[in-house]
Amino acid sequence: MEGKMIKLELTQSDIDELIRERFHHPDPMVMKRCETVLLHAKGMKTGRIHELTGFDVKTIRVHLHLYQSGGIEALKQRDPYRPKGELEEYRQSIGEEFRKRPPATIKEASERIFKLTGIRRSDHRVAVFVKRLGLKLRKTGGIPAKANLEEQETFLKKN
Repeated sequence: MEGKMIKLELTQSDIDELIRERFHHPDPMVMKRCETVLLHAKGMKTGRIHELTGFDVKTIRVHLHLYQSGGIEALKQRDPYRPKGELEEYRQSIGEEFRKRPPATIKEASERIFKLTGIRRSDHRVAVFVKRLGLKLRKTGGIPAKANLEEQETFLKKN
């Protein structure tokens, strides 16, 4: 399980910075990386770090190699994979269209997006996209077939 031991040379200032970043860095992944390197610097082997932290042994080795290749700055570098959907390139035009004339339902939004872009998405994905545009989804209800128009007129006049 241990494999080849990775040797790291850490100065006291590196250790101090790792301690600080381990608790105060805004990115939780960077905090985990710093903790891994710090435990290794304290003399713990990969298997023991795995037992204490629950991190996968391969992940621990990746963290140690990151530090070995670029120091603390390498631990702080993050480039998370965030794929962009096909609708993103139409985001502005769809947003303008929906702000001018908001869709009444998600199904209507889905159809209008299809007409504008030729891209069809599920109702759920369209709802997520519409929310990301900053628009709110409204629940609509139909008027009952037996609605009393006279009572509605009276209510509107009073209020």
